[in-house]
Amino acid sequence: MLKYILKRLLLIIPTLLGVLFIVFAIMNFTPGDPGRQILGISAKQETVDELNHQLGYDRPFLVRFVSYIGDLLQGDLGTSYRTRQPFTGEFFTKVPVTLKLGCLSFIVSSIVGISLGILSAVRQYSFADTFSTITAILFASIPGFFLGMVLIYVFGLKLGLLLPMGLPNGEATSCLC
Repeated sequence: MLKYILKRLLLIIPTLLGVLFIVFAIMNFTPGDPGRQILGISAKQETVDELNHQLGYDRPFLVRFVSYIGDLLQGDLGTSYRTRQPFTGEFFTKVPVTLKLGCLSFIVSSIVGISLGILSAVRQYSFADTFSTITAILFASIPGFFLGMVLIYVFGLKLGLLLPMGLPNGEATSCLC
């Protein structure tokens, strides 16, 4: 059993490298360049080219990928294009908010899911069973990001029950989601 577990754990390495390569390639082939995005459309091309050189975007794809993997192994997640600060610092300021949001969503979805499951089991083949089954399938089918935007629109903007942006106590205003 230990041999099987070790074999599975070692398979994580090529899988992770494959996923990193695919994501890196997709980001590489996305139209536009970081220099233009950082400096804006009114920046001179020479300035954009200089920034792209500083960021290393004039190097070949595979060289940048190997450098990226090396930086990741050293714990360097790079620099934020928006704030020009190390991303690691931004990452750790948003982790508490992300954990709170994740735990809250887990609790709410567990309460709703278990309640609908019990209702469906107790009232088998009734309207309540059909309704809870359709509701569960509907919410499982809707992409989370779309449902999140709809809920923010309805409860934050239209009903005014929740804050659509930020937290009232000045805590970090976004999460890693």
